[in-house]
Amino acid sequence: PYISEFVPGVPTLEYPAKLMALSQDWDLAIAPVESNPFNECKSNLKLLEYGWCGVPVVCSDVTPYQGNLPATRVKNRYKDWRDAILERVSDLAACQRDGAALQAQVARDWTLTGQNLQSWYEAWTGQ
Repeated sequence: PYISEFVPGVPTLEYPAKLMALSQDWDLAIAPVESNPFNECKSNLKLLEYGWCGVPVVCSDVTPYQGNLPATRVKNRYKDWRDAILERVSDLAACQRDGAALQAQVARDWTLTGQNLQSWYEAWTGQ
């Protein structure tokens, strides 16, 4: 009764387009991660994916999600999650602004264009 939509997995190369299509109707994304050694070694990929789609994020305050990407980080306690989600969705205009800010930062700092692309090219080719 708590699931309003189920989307089966898609082939890897179709994932970005599917996520972008799905996320256009989202007000907020959540990225809960249990704090344990395995998850502490993960990346910030969910923040980057949701950010690229322009969706604001509430996430666990764990190492992979820490840093300078604008997201609402919470401790893994029910009250903290509930409060953060309710606060975020109580002002959807602010959510949209936060999603746009996250999107802009991902585009500026996390895509391979300009000097970022040149630096990666030089690292991989030794030139």
